Amino acid sequence: VQTCALPIFIQPVFDDLLDFDSLGTVNVKVKIEDKWGIVDRNGNWLIQPVFDDLLDFDRLVTVNVKVKIEDKWGIVDKNGNWLIQPVFDDLLDFDSFGTVNVKVKDKWGLIDRNGNWLIQPVFDNIYYFDDNGMAIAEENERFGYIDRSGTWLIIPKFNKACGFNQNGIAQVYYR
Repeated sequence: VQTCALPIFIQPVFDDLLDFDSLGTVNVKVKIEDKWGIVDRNGNWLIQPVFDDLLDFDRLVTVNVKVKIEDKWGIVDKNGNWLIQPVFDDLLDFDSFGTVNVKVKDKWGLIDRNGNWLIQPVFDNIYYFDDNGMAIAEENERFGYIDRSGTWLIIPKFNKACGFNQNGIAQVYYR
C-alpha cells in the first residue's frame, strides 16, 4: 500500500464544511458546534460561527451573506457586521437598487439598505424590480405589476406574468 503525503491547509476541527474547491482558492462555509461561519483557505475566521445557516454567500466573501438565527433571516457584510437585522421569515439579496424583498408572516414587502420599509408586507409574492421601476406581484393567486411604492400599475388579474421587454411588451397568461 502506497501512501501519499498531502499538505493540510485547514486543520480538521470542523463538524462540516461546504463549498471547498479542489485548488483551495476560495473561502469555505464551515460548521462547528451546530453553528455556521466562513473561513479563508488557511482556516482563519472571516465570519465567526454564530449562525444557524448561511446562504447565497459569495465564495470570495466580497459581498453580503444571507444568515439565519433562531428561524429569522438577515444579511451581514463580509466581516459579519449586520446590514439587515434577522427579523424576517425569508428575504432575497440586495437588488441593483439597494433594496431587499422580505417576507413576514407569509406576505412579502420591500425594505431599503437600512431596513426601512418601502412597501409593507402585503403581497403574496414580489419579484425583483426592473430598470423601469416595475415588479411582478402576486395577490390571491393572480399576478399584476406594481411600482416601487407598492401601488398597482396593472391590477392582479393574470394567471401568470413575465417581465416587460425593451419594446414594453410583457407575456401574460389570462384565463
